[in-house]
Amino acid sequence: MSGSAAAGNKRLRGTVVVVPIVHGSISFYLGKKSEEERTHKWTAYVRGLENRDLSYVVKSVEFLLHESFDPQKRVLSSPPYEVTESGWGEFEVNIKIHFKDNIEKPVEIFHLLRLFPPFGTEMSKKPVVSEHYDELIFQDPTENLFKLLKAGPSAKFKQSTYSPHCMNGTACFGEETVCIFPVEVSISVE
Repeated sequence: MSGSAAAGNKRLRGTVVVVPIVHGSISFYLGKKSEEERTHKWTAYVRGLENRDLSYVVKSVEFLLHESFDPQKRVLSSPPYEVTESGWGEFEVNIKIHFKDNIEKPVEIFHLLRLFPPFGTEMSKKPVVSEHYDELIFQDPTENLFKLLKAGPSAKFKQSTYSPHCMNGTACFGEETVCIFPVEVSISVE
């Protein structure tokens, strides 16, 4: 490898950068008159905490849906990183986050798409939300990636249509809410 090709690819040993993210899904029951195979409208998504822009470090987000969806694989190269569909059953969505620095391996997340409220709760017009806080942890990032991470997000996105159901900085499922305190990108050097 030539010196110029290797420039920026050097690993910064002892450096850890943490980027908070939220992944989840929201679904709406379409009512008793809906088609048998389309009882719910749902959206699966990945976003920065408090709707922070992730595009400064994320190249693309790949959603692998149940095999009954065509196309099964959805790749989004710009925000919002979300897929909206309709269906009748719950399944696991495989989410793969690819980074702008191709040296970094993609991160894979498995998210259970929830359509139905917790056991014993009747179907209603209220959405079912399954949202989880997570962190992208970059241990010994390359110089190039570190520059991107240090620059951080350039902006917040406008609030999602679903914001009234899932508050920014909060993870929730149905009526249960777990508070998550806002976290900035965290950098530590040993």
